[in-house]
Amino acid sequence: MDRSASLGTGRAQVPGVDPARRGDAPEPSPDQAHRGSRPGDPPRPAGARAALVTAAAAGGIALLLVVERRLPIGVTFAALALPPLAWFTFARAERGGIRCDPRVLVAAIGGLLLLAVALPPRGSLDLWSYVMYGRMVSHHASSPYLHVPNDFRTDPFFHRVATGWRNTPSVYGPVFTAVAALGSFLAGGSALAARLFHQGLAAIAVVVALRLIWTRTRSTAALALLGLNPLVIVSVVNGGHNDALVGLALLGATLLATTDRPGSAGVCVALGALVKVTALLAAPVLLVWIAYRVGRRAAANFAVATAVTVALGYAIAGWAAVTTIGTNGGMVSRASLWDLPLTWAGARNRLVPGGWNPHWTDAAAAVSVLLVGAIVLVVAWRRRRDAEPAEAVALALCAYLVFGMYVLPWYVIWMIPVAAVSTGRLPHRLVLLFSALLPAVYAVKARALPHAVAPVWQWVGSGLVPVALLAVFAVAVLARPAAPDAAPPVTAAT
Repeated sequence: MDRSASLGTGRAQVPGVDPARRGDAPEPSPDQAHRGSRPGDPPRPAGARAALVTAAAAGGIALLLVVERRLPIGVTFAALALPPLAWFTFARAERGGIRCDPRVLVAAIGGLLLLAVALPPRGSLDLWSYVMYGRMVSHHASSPYLHVPNDFRTDPFFHRVATGWRNTPSVYGPVFTAVAALGSFLAGGSALAARLFHQGLAAIAVVVALRLIWTRTRSTAALALLGLNPLVIVSVVNGGHNDALVGLALLGATLLATTDRPGSAGVCVALGALVKVTALLAAPVLLVWIAYRVGRRAAANFAVATAVTVALGYAIAGWAAVTTIGTNGGMVSRASLWDLPLTWAGARNRLVPGGWNPHWTDAAAAVSVLLVGAIVLVVAWRRRRDAEPAEAVALALCAYLVFGMYVLPWYVIWMIPVAAVSTGRLPHRLVLLFSALLPAVYAVKARALPHAVAPVWQWVGSGLVPVALLAVFAVAVLARPAAPDAAPPVTAAT
């Protein structure tokens, strides 16, 4: 029997999910708009500290956007440290029952998003690869899975694609290929319109995620975790990266799973996977959680919806879209846990494409996939009794950031929106750590270090930082899950 029938809500009640956090309860007034407040509590206005740290963090992020490459490395690191300070200020105020007015924070985030979209990309040039793949469809009637940018050297956008990616087919899913083709069609020959399309799309994804987070949590700390984050503003939005779409899809899947909509949750996971296949890391966690908390029938609905949507997307794109998924499987990034061990083992070889011996990298890639898969399954099982799946989903996505061979700073946004709606503090702190350390490793890339310092930084960036992230992640995975609520699991309505 559907529990919602007896409660008169018309909606299945998932045990352990606070109706107020689901949005079923009356919306709190502005004076109650902070996590932990209750109707009738006297408002306790926050002082000037929250506004001050917001302004300082926003100023630091703006500096990174405007003059990052010309900033001294110490100033860059200071700018990266200010947003976590702002988050701690908001979190501490909310734990103390102090209301933090979100208007200053929202204004700061809005201004940073507009600045990020207005400026050309400051770091990665992936955006122009997106444009080129889209033009293959919209202007050349060709598949980006069967062709590479080098096949279209006369295209006016060819010279904008980074040299290292001109001989690489698209590794993105069919949904994003369709979006990129639409953007290229609308932009025509305008480089400005093409750039604004992808940067604007990333900004819109962040804004929608912020709205969902606020509706769910009424927490300024949760908003700051995503919106007042230099990684999100500089790397994701200014870079126009499609990873923002993945983060939004997984946030939607997580929220839908907690409102007993397993089919819709499965479609959201699949849509994320049809942008980047790594979104499927969330599927086992949500599947096991739904099976335990809601019932096997709901879990089956989730699994079928996910599988059918993914299969349909790739069926339309063709088999070539599947074969290109592993194109970059042998690449190793500087922030990867595998970089230093493979270097020590002599896997670097400048005579081969990519600079790595494929025998070593193929073996490491296989071990990496097995490790990530095993950890995701461990997290799914250990966290199946959690009142909400957000923390488990964030940990599963974090597994790739720790053990993946090719890890870039903007990949962290996969987990940021989901972590923001988690009621636990652990995912928040993981996000802060990854959002600070991964950009710090890459911040030195554009700077010429003294000869005596460069080897030391290689140890720090390629050795100590990944090991530190591994240690923190291991503690998070092995931590005892929060005690489940007293309510027993409920079988899905029949």
